[in-house]
Amino acid sequence: GKHLNWLPTCLVLLLTMPCMKGSSLVSACFKITRLPSQKSDFPLAKFFYADLELRRITAELDSFDGSKEPLRCQKLIERLRKTQQKVMEVLWCIVRSAVLEDTRASRQYRDKFPEELRGDHMSGPLWFGAECLAAGSSVLNHEHESDELRPLARHITKVMETVRTKLREQCLRDVSCYPEDLVDALRWYDYNWAEFEFSYVSRMCPVKTTEQLFQQHLTTILFSETTAQALKDKLITEEQMSSYDPVLMLAIPRLSILFGLEQNDGLLDLGQDYSAIPEYFRPHLTILADVKHSLTTLRREDVTSLKRCLASSIDPMQADTEVETEIQADVQADIQADILPDTRPATNTDILQCLYLAISSIADQMISNHAKDLRQMLHHTLQQSSSPKQQHRL
Repeated sequence: GKHLNWLPTCLVLLLTMPCMKGSSLVSACFKITRLPSQKSDFPLAKFFYADLELRRITAELDSFDGSKEPLRCQKLIERLRKTQQKVMEVLWCIVRSAVLEDTRASRQYRDKFPEELRGDHMSGPLWFGAECLAAGSSVLNHEHESDELRPLARHITKVMETVRTKLREQCLRDVSCYPEDLVDALRWYDYNWAEFEFSYVSRMCPVKTTEQLFQQHLTTILFSETTAQALKDKLITEEQMSSYDPVLMLAIPRLSILFGLEQNDGLLDLGQDYSAIPEYFRPHLTILADVKHSLTTLRREDVTSLKRCLASSIDPMQADTEVETEIQADVQADIQADILPDTRPATNTDILQCLYLAISSIADQMISNHAKDLRQMLHHTLQQSSSPKQQHRL
């Protein structure tokens, strides 16, 4: 009676196996009696049943003409894609458990990808895409790229099938261990998958060049150095860092522009070659030159005041107004209605106001035009600055 729960699984296994006779059929039936428990927490056991569900859906798709039953076919394909993703999630869990990290294929190439395409969550869609390409289909508006990828897609689908077979066989032996030959197969699969993933995404989506990625890293370093100096100068606080204060999303890029211009040979050295300056700053070189020139006319305390304003998003006129509220009230009481227009020369506050607006405008345009890059750079900056151990590791 307790074995009746196995019947659906056994039937699917028998139906998805090739035709057998004699001892082969006996051997298959013997393996069925050694199925892993569905309640097991071992990754191999979870893979076995996820893979079994995938084969069940595939067998049903192959059992009828999809053109005659399009609605049923569409629903099954949706289930197929969800189950493929589930299988891949368990498979990557197995790879992380069985294969040493330093022997795996590097995923550093993902830094070039758009943010939403980084990570193993794309494995299911990529697997589905590989099978479609291997079957002769093409991605809309990417017919040439599809033809280029087709041989690699056929190869990765064969690799996938080989690894799935080895994993199923191990599931029927022992779900608690990974034999050396299985580990080698997983490592082989990992390298092949990395090659396919990079080739597919780089052909189908815009990716960063090595130079763009390098400049993004340099800008992240500028952000990090600026944040460290701002903490030291008490322009921002540790509490703001740990709570990811939204004010920092504006403060760090703004302060970084000022910090970069103060350095003689840093990232924002305007005397260097145009191509050496990150693309985030290139449209603003004329304004940056004017800002740098104006900074040389300010006293040290004026520059400090400008930094405080940039860190707090309070413009100098507003800050000056708050400090001198009582003085201005007294002056206003003495002003006559027929006073002549103000022809006084520009004060330091006026200069600080202009610099504040110029720097803020550049930083805000960077945030608007390169939102994904800025979000990533700020995320790394806050992580490194708020966690000394993590900063040392990075």
